[in-house]
Parts: sequence; C-alpha cells; structure tokens
Amino acid sequence: MSEIEYRCEVLATLRPEATEGLVGGGHMQLVTLELQDGEVQDEQGREVHRPHVRCQLRATEARLLAYTLLSLAERADLLRSQPDPAERAAARARARAAALEPAG
Repeated sequence: MSEIEYRCEVLATLRPEATEGLVGGGHMQLVTLELQDGEVQDEQGREVHRPHVRCQLRATEARLLAYTLLSLAERADLLRSQPDPAERAAARARARAAALEPAG
C-alpha cells in the first residue's frame, strides 16, 4: 500500500495542450487540476520541493467535482462546532476577572 501525500494548494486551469481527441475528428478541452505545496519546510527548517500533482478532467467530470466540493463545503459550514453556551459564559467571566486584576 502506498503512503498518502498531501498538498495544500489547488489550482484549476485550461491549458491549450490539454485536450482529448474525439471520434470522428476534433477535440474537447480538458480542465487541468493541479495540487501543489506552498512553501514547505522539513523538521530542520530546510525548504522542501515536492512535485505538483496534476490530473485532467473532462468538462462533465469537472462540473461534478465542483458540485461535490460546493455541497461538502456547505455541509462543513453547517457542521462547524459552536462553543457550548456555558463554556462561552465561563470564558467571558474569566476575561472580565483577568481585566480586573491589577497589573503586576
């Protein structure tokens, strides 16, 4: 089994050379999806360069991916955890108490 590699940035583009031939002639433009890293450093602080990961999608596949990403983003927003009201009240009380303490 291979190890999963993660990338932190996503870029979608139309590249003139990214096409797929059609039966009977012509071609369709593909959407290029590129996953890449920003500036990443190893444990010793050295810059690490990993190759970008690219895939090319037909327009129908790109639309399905876009719809799926939008749907998941909506769900993620709804599932975002909110602090418990009692925890919020306790945090406010701690903040007020800290503000009343003399500077020392």
